[in-house]
Amino acid sequence: MCGWIQDRSDQMDWTRRSGRTPSGYTGPTTDHSGRGAYVYMEASGQFNKIARLISPAMPGGQTYCLSVWYHMYGAHIGYLRFLIGQNGRIVGGLKNYIRGNRGNAWRQFRVSVAVPVRGNFNLLIEGKTGDGYQSDISIDNLSLKTSNKC
Repeated sequence: MCGWIQDRSDQMDWTRRSGRTPSGYTGPTTDHSGRGAYVYMEASGQFNKIARLISPAMPGGQTYCLSVWYHMYGAHIGYLRFLIGQNGRIVGGLKNYIRGNRGNAWRQFRVSVAVPVRGNFNLLIEGKTGDGYQSDISIDNLSLKTSNKC
């Protein structure tokens, strides 16, 4: 996730971690590969809060392949979504939201993203915790590459 930064206008941060998350019945026990690190939102005491990661600036008017592994396990999971930003504003987003408990497993999300804006843009990854501590959201092995096929 080189070059990605925390959004300073959101309500909480993504945290880098390896191994199990601190809360029971939510979050992964390892990263996707089983031997590295991932980033996650720790929901304990952070109910219904939003955290965003912002990609490095990339040229618009192209098609990209977005691939990310996610882990959304717990009784109170919120959502994960992907937005397009330009000049510090959100100007669009993918229709694909990932919502709710997806079980105690890493799952891959992969989609082609046709970026209609001219000039540079940023992809934002936004997670929202649910209304209880069992709503940790984790992501790993993120890739955003220029490609007409995904």
